[in-house]
Amino acid sequence: AEHLLQNYDTGNGARYILIVPDEAAEDLPVFHHAYAAKTAQPVAESQFDLLCDINYRLGEQNLLEPSYDEIHTRASEKAEEAAQTVLVVFPLFYLALALTMTAATILTIQQLSETERYRQQFQLLQKLGMDRREMAKALGRQFTIYYVLPAVPPVLIGIPFILHLSRAPEPGVMVGMNSPGAIAAISLGIFFLIYAIYILLAYTSLRRNVLPQ
Repeated sequence: AEHLLQNYDTGNGARYILIVPDEAAEDLPVFHHAYAAKTAQPVAESQFDLLCDINYRLGEQNLLEPSYDEIHTRASEKAEEAAQTVLVVFPLFYLALALTMTAATILTIQQLSETERYRQQFQLLQKLGMDRREMAKALGRQFTIYYVLPAVPPVLIGIPFILHLSRAPEPGVMVGMNSPGAIAAISLGIFFLIYAIYILLAYTSLRRNVLPQ
């Protein structure tokens, strides 16, 4: 009740139920009634809509006292949680995608703008006796360090954030393809695919223009 539900639904004690003996509750005023039913088959969303219509019509018939009855089913809770998750995740996902493309573009432009300097360095290495294969490996290691280091902090921050966000819905909602592991894997796959395209294009262009023939 309200004594345990401190600060309504935002404070300590929210979503807790205190179970007491019947003798202790006999003389207490009743504020709410709750009825829970376990059906043989899950209640579909269409059946949930019909129940809500019945509840609405019964509320209209009770003209003296308005009805504050609420109906909840597992399907309706999953649909509501999914909608709330999309409203939060989609803007963040779009922002992360835009930032990833922006960062990859800046890194690529920075690398390609140094083409002349890299060409002079590799020409010097060629004069010192380094063959083309070793130069290609050195260029590859340089690209790996240059692009991997900026990607490490977002991964270390993003994965815990996704796992923490997945605890917001009720248990059993985010399962299967909606599980936190699947969401994290798909998100990382999409971002690293875009990242890899930028890296491949920049590396191919720089290798063609920098390494001696």
